[in-house]
Formats: sequence, C-alpha cells, structure tokens
Amino acid sequence: MPLVGPVTSSYSESGSFGRNYIAGNLIIGATTASVSASKALGSSAANITVSGSIFPSENDLHDLGSAAYQWRDIYTGDFHLKNTGRDEGNVIDGTKGDWTIQEGREDLYLLNNETGKKFKFKLEEIE
Repeated sequence: MPLVGPVTSSYSESGSFGRNYIAGNLIIGATTASVSASKALGSSAANITVSGSIFPSENDLHDLGSAAYQWRDIYTGDFHLKNTGRDEGNVIDGTKGDWTIQEGREDLYLLNNETGKKFKFKLEEIE
C-alpha cells in the first residue's frame, strides 16, 4: 500500500483545514502505511474530533473495522439498526427491519420503528 504524501491545505487560527478529498486510505498518527506500525503507536497516536456527521460514500457498502481490526468500544446514544435500504433482507428469514435499542436504568428496550411496538430485553443478573 503506497503512502500518500502529507495532507496539505490552508490552515487558519480556528483549526480548519478547509475541504480535503483523499482517495484511498488515510492513516493518522503514523509515518508509514504499514498496519503494524500504525497499531504499534497505540491509542495516543492521534485523535479525530468531528463537529459534524460522517457518511460513507455509498449506502450499505463500507465497514467500520474488520474481522482482524475491530473497534474496542463503541460509545453512542441510542443504537439504530436499519436494513430497509438493501435489495435483500437479512440472512435468517430474508426480511428487513428498522429498530432502535435504548437503555434504561435497569433494562434495555427495543423499539420497532416501523410498527411502533416496544419490547424489553429479558435480562438475567449474573455474579
């Protein structure tokens, strides 16, 4: 994987780099395109702070992480799951759905955004 040269653009006092378009992979916090070198830098290598949304270039095409390089934790508000934009449904029964998982103090809830039905996960406390 060739290393793309440093991202260059105008810089302002507010920290804005304007609009940059990068084709291919962008590795932040590494001086080489080597995956092992990037991983060795650890979590202090770089941070990205986003003040807007992040969108994939196409619907239902790109992954976040991989089987070999997974995200450790995901911190989010409500968790939305929706596969209605696909041509085919899920691999279990072929249907499509639109759901939201919400957390409560003692329970997790599942909302069907298509039917309006609400469910509570049955949780069993373990020691």
